[in-house]
Amino acid sequence: MRVERKRARPHDLTIALGGLSAVLLLMGRFWPFDRLPLVECPLRHLAGIPCPTCGMTRAFVALTHGEVGASLHVSPLGALLCLGAAAAAVYVVLRLSVWRRAWVLVLTAREKQVAAIAALVAVGLNWAYLLITRAAG
Repeated sequence: MRVERKRARPHDLTIALGGLSAVLLLMGRFWPFDRLPLVECPLRHLAGIPCPTCGMTRAFVALTHGEVGASLHVSPLGALLCLGAAAAAVYVVLRLSVWRRAWVLVLTAREKQVAAIAALVAVGLNWAYLLITRAAG
């Protein structure tokens, strides 16, 4: 794995990801999710257990309101994704305004496989956390 600096125009996908991240962060901060009748998790409804992504919206909203502890308690992976969205939004703003060189992470095929497995493990650990904390509470 190596990080390269390349002088290039920002990729359209990068700009789209940063824009989407900014919109999600603003929605998390200003949209009244707590007043909306959101759809209940089908797995929780049918089996009485949370799904691997249960609580991610609440974690995202809590973190955008500065409630770090509440965000981590609801869904650690949701809090991590919120931080990733914030980093993506900041990166795109800097790329479009100040930085003329892109930071490119170059991964080998093996490193891509390891990253995919790590993502699956993160989802599994988040689900285990949700199952344990819901069972205890």
